[in-house]
Amino acid sequence: TLTVSNSTPQGGSQAEALMIESSAKRCIVYNTELDSRQDTILGNQNSSQTYFYQTIVKGNFDYVWGGGNFYFDQCEIRTIGGTANANFSAARTDTAASQSLNFPWLNPGGTYTGNGMSFVNCIFTAESGVGPVTLAGSNGTAANNVSWFGCDFATNYVAPSAALFTGNYLFWQSANTMTNAPVTFAVLTTIGVTNNDPRLLAATNIPTWFYGWTPSITPTIVTNPVSQTVTAGQPASFGVLAGGFPLTYQWQHAGTNLPGATASTLNLASATVDNAGSYAVIVTTPAGSVTSSPATLTVNPLGITVTPDGQSKVYGTMNPALTYSYAPALLMGDSFSGGLSRAMGESVGSYAITQGTLSLNANYTISFITGSNLVITPAALSITAGNTNKVLGATVTFAGTEFTTSALVIGDSVTSVSLASAGAGAGAAAGVYPIVPSAAVGSGLGNYTINYINGALTVTGSPDSTFTGMVANPDGSVTMTFSGSNGVTFRIQATADLTNPTWTDVSTNTVSGGTASFTDTNTSGLTKFYRVVFP
Repeated sequence: TLTVSNSTPQGGSQAEALMIESSAKRCIVYNTELDSRQDTILGNQNSSQTYFYQTIVKGNFDYVWGGGNFYFDQCEIRTIGGTANANFSAARTDTAASQSLNFPWLNPGGTYTGNGMSFVNCIFTAESGVGPVTLAGSNGTAANNVSWFGCDFATNYVAPSAALFTGNYLFWQSANTMTNAPVTFAVLTTIGVTNNDPRLLAATNIPTWFYGWTPSITPTIVTNPVSQTVTAGQPASFGVLAGGFPLTYQWQHAGTNLPGATASTLNLASATVDNAGSYAVIVTTPAGSVTSSPATLTVNPLGITVTPDGQSKVYGTMNPALTYSYAPALLMGDSFSGGLSRAMGESVGSYAITQGTLSLNANYTISFITGSNLVITPAALSITAGNTNKVLGATVTFAGTEFTTSALVIGDSVTSVSLASAGAGAGAAAGVYPIVPSAAVGSGLGNYTINYINGALTVTGSPDSTFTGMVANPDGSVTMTFSGSNGVTFRIQATADLTNPTWTDVSTNTVSGGTASFTDTNTSGLTKFYRVVFP
């Protein structure tokens, strides 16, 4: 900032910090501080043109005065202490008897006034202790022109007297505030009430106010954008500080213009790897352009930790979905592709869950946590011994196939089972005996938890073997025949005396094919009686 100061004490005369001489056209004051007390800025005549931009003006009495054609844009007007009769402007705008391009405004005195002083989007402040500050003082001239648009005033500022110059003045106001609340000053004329009010259009349009001149300064780069490194998803910002005006900006990425990136800063709310690269900004005024030095944005991928969930299933059932959790959250709109996998195998056991095809785009790196497994547990298999029965004296022999099973996985089988029962022997008494299955043999049975279920062997209490005949053979032997249930075992006993019998086993027979027979060859010269005995 350039500071221009006049140290003339309060009450001294002609204390200008800046005077724009007659016919001194196209003067630009930018980013400057102008300090005095009285008469800080003087523009001698309407032909004295000055554009003030982002400049501080300090004073306390007539401190912007004269006939100059002035436009103050985004400036601070600061009233300082030192006088009890502070006032701001003393305009002496040129007039003419007839209307022309340079004198467009009819004034109350019947003549025509040129473009005077316009204050646009300025702030009017006052130091502590300053009393009322009149917007226009009596050291101006009749028919002068001052306009205030979009300005914010401290509460010290007050309207000029209505009697000033017997009412012959052009004081305009529009869209102003006082400490950010709307304000309208008495005496000042509100413009822009109707659409296309030429006064408002002129007072807020720089080329119109300056009769066709557009102020500009060749741009310069004061501070270039700075390279930076971020992680994907973090914000990134580049800025440039440039001199000159009116400034426009166009940011570029890798030499290509970025649509809408036309401010002094470029903000990326959530950087991605696609945003990485070189950034520069072209700064332009009507007087020319300049390009900043490039800055590099490095975007490191965001690390994502993926933890698979442990899973289990029963042998022979469908595989469960392989799910996972992850942290931190993905950037908006991003998602995983692919899915987890696991080690091959369908038998009972533990199988490692792997990353498989699970992936993310280039904004991320995945850290996959190992150690989670899919556990296949045994299926339940029931083997039930088949029920059977026999009569007393019969013997049951099990082939190992007398059983049923619950459902098996395709390809698995039970080919045989060990079966045992206390009732299988010929000497078993009548009753119901468990048939106990065990030791199944087959394929794939290691994948099951086997539940063996007993069958029942029923031994009936009455034998059903019947004597069917006896034949005396030519050789003297005797053949006896019997019928009955297969497997029934019985003994044939004989005695020579029924009065006081002594029974002796002469044969043990088992029914086969529904019959049994016995031939007694020890019969010569004997008398014998026979009976059948069941064990």
